[in-house]
Amino acid sequence: MTGAGVVAAFGSVYAAHALYGFIGAGAAFLALGAVGLASLALASLHGPALAGLGIVGAEAAPLLVSSDHPSPWPVVLYLLPVAIAAYALARLRRWLWLALATAGGGFAWSFLLFGQSHGAHEPDVYHAALAMLVSQAALAATFMAIAPHRGGADEDAGFDPSATGVLAAFAALAVLALVQPPDAFGFDAWWIAAASVLVAVLAITGVVAATVASAIALAGTLALATLAVWPAAEAARALDLYALVAHWRWAPPLYPANFIGFALAAGLGIAAFAAWRLLQGERLSAPPAIFYASAAGLTPLAAILAADARIADGAPSVTFASAACLLAGLYAFAASRFQRGLARGDRPAT
Repeated sequence: MTGAGVVAAFGSVYAAHALYGFIGAGAAFLALGAVGLASLALASLHGPALAGLGIVGAEAAPLLVSSDHPSPWPVVLYLLPVAIAAYALARLRRWLWLALATAGGGFAWSFLLFGQSHGAHEPDVYHAALAMLVSQAALAATFMAIAPHRGGADEDAGFDPSATGVLAAFAALAVLALVQPPDAFGFDAWWIAAASVLVAVLAITGVVAATVASAIALAGTLALATLAVWPAAEAARALDLYALVAHWRWAPPLYPANFIGFALAAGLGIAAFAAWRLLQGERLSAPPAIFYASAAGLTPLAAILAADARIADGAPSVTFASAACLLAGLYAFAASRFQRGLARGDRPAT
C-alpha cells in the first residue's frame, strides 16, 4: 500500500506539471524530490523495495521537469540531500546495493552534465558538472569508504572491492572531465580546484581507512593523469608520444607556476601522507601496505619526471636536477626510518 501511494504521488505531481500545467517547474521539482525523500524514509520501516523505488524516483525527478530557462545548479544542489539520505539509510540498514545505486546515480548525473557541457558551450554548465563530480565523489568516499572502515585494527585491514570500484570509477570520470577542451570553456581556477579537491579526497580516504588504502594509490594516479592532460600553452601542440620517448619533449603547460605548484603539492603531499601512515601502521597486512608504499615511492618520482618533460621541454635543467637530488635525499631519509623498524620485527608494512 505504501508503494502504491508513492507511485500515485509521483504520478500526480508529474501530471500536474507536465500534462495539465497546474504547477510550475520549481514546484514540481521540489514536490518530486520530497516524494522521493519520503519514500526513502519510509523504506526504513517497509524494506528495500520501497528504498529502490524512492532512489529511482528521486534521481529521475530532474528529468521529469521541463523549464524554459534550464540551469544545472539546482540539480547539483538537489542531489546532495538525496544522496546523503540514501547513503544514511544504506548505512543504517547495511544495504550495500542502495549505496552502490546512489553512487551510480551520482556518477550518471555527473556524466550527463559533462555531456551537456560539450553542446552548451557555456562555462557555467561545465563548472556545475565539476561541482557535481566533486560533491558526489566526496559523499561516496565518506559513506562507502571512511564511515564503514574508520577505526578498524590495522592487522584486520583487508581490501574493499566495492568502495575501491566506486572511487576508481569517479577517478576515471574525473580524467575524462579534465580533458575537456580548454579553448571552448576556458582553463580557469575551477579546473585546477576540482582536480586538487578530488586528489585530496582520495588521499585522505586512503589514509583514514586502511581497508581502502587503494584510494591513495588512486589519488596518485589521478594527480599524474592531471599533469598529463593539463592543457598545453599552444593548442596545436598535443601530446606526441614519439617526441616524448625519443627526445623527452612535451608541450609546455598553461600557467607553468600553477602546474609546478600542483605537481609539488600532489607529489610530496601524497608521499608524505602514505609514508606517515605506513610508518604508524607496522601491523598493517600486505595489501594496504603495498598501496601505501607504492603511493609514497612512485607518485613524487613520476610527478618530477612529468614536470621535467613539460617545463624543461627536453633541455638539461639545473633546477630539475637539484629537485631530483632533493627527492633522492628524502627517499634516503625515509628508508633510514623504515630500516629501524626491521629491528622490531619483519612485518609486511616494514
